[in-house]
Amino acid sequence: MNVILAIDAQSFSSKTAKYAIEYAKRMGGDLVILAVLSRKELEENPRLVKFTQIVMSRIKTEAGDEGVDAKTLLESGPPVESILLEADRIRATAIILSPSLKTGMDKFMIGSVSEGLIRGAKCPIIIVK
Repeated sequence: MNVILAIDAQSFSSKTAKYAIEYAKRMGGDLVILAVLSRKELEENPRLVKFTQIVMSRIKTEAGDEGVDAKTLLESGPPVESILLEADRIRATAIILSPSLKTGMDKFMIGSVSEGLIRGAKCPIIIVK
């Protein structure tokens, strides 16, 4: 059983990470901590890339402390498609994410990611408030 924790390091929720770790532990599965950045962000924003890697590393450590095997994955591309491709590749049993606290167009875009995952995923989507 594989569980994906899809994160946006800029609006990261430790509550969501803890939920994902506990969920993977209860299911006896592994945790894939997945962040998707745009190609522009990867090329032009090294601080964001480093911050994202630090957040993912901390979550991986917390998972290990709870006895959950975890790996980190930083992808580039459209978020919905990237998350769904990884979910199919690893045969995810759930995708866990948190709603964004952003406003305006960013909020609309994050909402469209959640909606896109709900419409396209073959597994349950869990949104942790």
